[in-house]
Amino acid sequence: MPSPILPIKPVPSTYIVRTKTTSFRSEALSSKILTRQIGGQRFEFTLKYPPMLRSKFAEVEAFLTCRSTNDIFYVEILPVTGISGEVVGNYVNFDNDTKIHKIISVSPTVVYPDMRNVGGLIISSPVYLRCSRKGNIQSTEIKTDFVKFEVDLEERT
Repeated sequence: MPSPILPIKPVPSTYIVRTKTTSFRSEALSSKILTRQIGGQRFEFTLKYPPMLRSKFAEVEAFLTCRSTNDIFYVEILPVTGISGEVVGNYVNFDNDTKIHKIISVSPTVVYPDMRNVGGLIISSPVYLRCSRKGNIQSTEIKTDFVKFEVDLEERT
């Protein structure tokens, strides 16, 4: 397991996922559209937590308070389908790469255990996002004993 890792409890109620690429687009007078992509692709996540007691939020707050946009940490990404493993839509980590990848197709004849070898690459479970906070300002809504909280993260490869 990587360290440091964002506490897994409480569990975010919502994961908002954005994919980010740098592309250039231009249109000629002849209506021909030219596009070019530079660099790679990375994910951005917003983790939204359900309203919770301040005491339940304390560990998450302590973890994030001492980390700036320069600090790299890990977040466990839950399976999209509720089933861990190689399922279309789920995220995976490869042993030779810090980036997370999304499964877009699966061979119907191959079944893999939690630790599996695919074309010489090891996919591990659970999946961890290597990330940092996206912005320099973090706000928390505190109402008497309850806290409403969300955090924006960007993938760091």
